[in-house]
Amino acid sequence: LVSYRIRPLSLILQYAPMGSLESILKEYKRTNTQLSLTIYQKLIIQIACAIDHLHNNNIIYLDLKSENILVWNMPQPRLPSNGQVLVKLSDFSISRILSSIGTKGFAGTEGYIAPEIVRFTGDELYTEKADIFSFSMLMYECLSLNHPFSRNKRDHARELILHGWRPSLTEQELSSPTLILDLMIACWSEHPNDRPSAKDIYQLSSSLEFRHLMDIIEIGHRDEFNDSNTLATVSYRENNEHFENDDNDIVNIPTADCWFIRQSKQIQQSSIVIVAYDQFNAVSQQIINLGNCEIRSIYYHIHDHVILLADRQNMIYIYCTQTFQKLNQFHLIHHQENGHPIYMTSLLETSIIFLLLSDNSIYSIDLSIILHRSKNIISSTIDLCYRYIANVSLPTFKILALPTASGRNVEIWCGCSLGNIRIIDVRTAQLSVQLSHQLLTGSSAVHLLCGLKNSTYQYSIWTAMKTGSVVCVWNHLSRRIINQIDCSQIIKRFNDDSNDITIDSILPTRILVFIGLNTGHIIIVKSSTIQVLYTVHAYDQQVLHLFSLSSSALSSSSSTTINESHDNRFITQFKYLQEK
Repeated sequence: LVSYRIRPLSLILQYAPMGSLESILKEYKRTNTQLSLTIYQKLIIQIACAIDHLHNNNIIYLDLKSENILVWNMPQPRLPSNGQVLVKLSDFSISRILSSIGTKGFAGTEGYIAPEIVRFTGDELYTEKADIFSFSMLMYECLSLNHPFSRNKRDHARELILHGWRPSLTEQELSSPTLILDLMIACWSEHPNDRPSAKDIYQLSSSLEFRHLMDIIEIGHRDEFNDSNTLATVSYRENNEHFENDDNDIVNIPTADCWFIRQSKQIQQSSIVIVAYDQFNAVSQQIINLGNCEIRSIYYHIHDHVILLADRQNMIYIYCTQTFQKLNQFHLIHHQENGHPIYMTSLLETSIIFLLLSDNSIYSIDLSIILHRSKNIISSTIDLCYRYIANVSLPTFKILALPTASGRNVEIWCGCSLGNIRIIDVRTAQLSVQLSHQLLTGSSAVHLLCGLKNSTYQYSIWTAMKTGSVVCVWNHLSRRIINQIDCSQIIKRFNDDSNDITIDSILPTRILVFIGLNTGHIIIVKSSTIQVLYTVHAYDQQVLHLFSLSSSALSSSSSTTINESHDNRFITQFKYLQEK
């Protein structure tokens, strides 16, 4: 409201230069262009804020739709813009004052009216939750660029709503971020008490994960499986000839498979759950029963396209990532009786796997021998496919295989107790260097050890200890800590509880590094400068594993040096891809 006059009674309002949201959505539809997730999120935030303001002042709006939303600033389809969005609610002609028990009266636009109003034609009491139902239809309209129920041409929207029907979604719309879909479905719930408040909508839509969290699935029922030793990995598909797709929908062609090991609580039975993913969403699932065994380690070897499983009895199973068939298995005969597998690693360019046992012994396994011999022949040459390397002589929890500076040999970095890192020279089978996180007070076991390839023979090593909130970055060649991140200090900036924070997972990629915490936070930092870019709090429990669904994110840059201008370009591309 800019001003008013008594005679004649007049209200002078701000001028909305871009008209109604409805007209802009029509233009997007005409040009076959979808709203970007950034624009969509900004619209939802601003409209939810306006509705929340009305509800706090005991006003029900009653006619929420795109036609009644005026636009001051918003990107036009296929035209350059600064990305700014500014919209406001208008037309309060049928809005009502809300009493403590609710209000009555039939009002609204067909397709947007809540079922409790339609069912009794406004003769029964209803609350501000009627606006929330209309909000869900507005969310649908902005997502699909269609009026609610416009795809159901034979029936009236009023009858459809009364019979529990809701607007239909295409496959493309169903691949939208999961929180957008979940919020929309919650808002159009049949019962008003099941719908969120406008304040709830505002808080959820304001979060970073609202437009970035693409999909959520549950792997079985939690009470049936033992989650104390959760094992998982991801494999990448070179081709998709083994994937049958009746719809010929390119969007749903999987590019990666997540492998989850489930151990039964009741009986000693294990299984693999394989979930196929396209760019963002799970598209299929299958289960492989492993029988009476207890899997202790899983590893994806990208060079040979196989998954290795190691059970408590030192049986090694090898599965093809393309056909999901078991290729071979063998028994690793350990020279001591009390050691069982706990971790595997390898150099990406070779067929050698390094296996860590619970008694701190390290073995190497030559996959080239196993994969090129039949199951009958392998039993007679089993002693040729693996060999004992060394014992670390300290309690060891993780290992990482890296090339030496010359590239002619392999060294194994071992994450040990009391913050120690021991480096074993594979050729001599001797301890070459011992490092320590000695500057960190109260150093405990090194339980995370991840490598990021910077150039041909140079890596950055990311480490974290079982207790404490500090992530360290080591230079592979100088063997020194070059950077560190205190995650508790980062969480404090966002006014979240930072007590007893521990690091549960680290995913280094070429541009970004993702750090998962026991509090459910994910911290995203720039890999070259460890500048904190985002902090996401989408979960309330531990982030046990982090994987990339694209193998290209893990490959090193083509140039050996990345300057600041290149970093900014990559970050911009990351944001663009996330929005797409």
